[in-house]
Amino acid sequence: SYYPEDDKSLTLDKLQKVPGACEKLDIRAGTLLFDGCRAHEVEGFSGERYSIVYFTCARFWKAPAALRSQLASFGFRIPQRTALAKMRSVMRPPQGYKDATGKSAASKKATRESISGLRGCYGYWPISADKAKQRLESQAATYWGTRPPRRVNEEEDKTAPKKRIRQPVEGWHHSMAVLLGPELTKNKNLELKGFPNVVDAVAALNSGETPTPKAIAKAGYCVTYSNRTKVYYVLYLEGKREKAMQAFGVDRPAKKIKT
Repeated sequence: SYYPEDDKSLTLDKLQKVPGACEKLDIRAGTLLFDGCRAHEVEGFSGERYSIVYFTCARFWKAPAALRSQLASFGFRIPQRTALAKMRSVMRPPQGYKDATGKSAASKKATRESISGLRGCYGYWPISADKAKQRLESQAATYWGTRPPRRVNEEEDKTAPKKRIRQPVEGWHHSMAVLLGPELTKNKNLELKGFPNVVDAVAALNSGETPTPKAIAKAGYCVTYSNRTKVYYVLYLEGKREKAMQAFGVDRPAKKIKT
């Protein structure tokens, strides 16, 4: 089930009550490309289902040049803004289900159906329209139908915790941040201001585009305020955790933040 005109102006419970808003798409007989940021859900089914999901890290352009080069050496393709703009233009923006024109969900569906290809809100390629794909599907069904399901090694205890080897982190990182609280009472000169959250603060410290305050660079730790959670977080470099905790009076086990 897919809500192709979902522009996030309606909550999910209200969206589900809009007549004609939901389109049920049977993907057993084809390939579907859609915008996962619009409301969608999977109906009950039997068998196996495969999905390929593409994500792009927010603010990837703020990554340090050294990190981008390292990722490229590992085979990662660094996104380009022009490429993302082209990708976004493949499907038109949602019209919403409640606007000044007063169009009904049914009339908007008719409009969508009049738009061919991916210039609509999704793309669908039925296998039935391509005999070559039908042959491939038949061959795959025959091949996998004769293979037994993979067996899990019963001698291996899947519930046993695995020992993780922590790799050293270069520079500032959001994983090296702990909750301080709603008030900052010590070392106020080590507050990094001007950023709405930990992720942006870390990106700024690593980018080099904004000079790091001398006191923070010398100490190797600082605090930053989150506009969303309304609390301070302590950020620290590798090996500076204990000194940072002492500097800001954190005398209890620090709670790491989730990002």
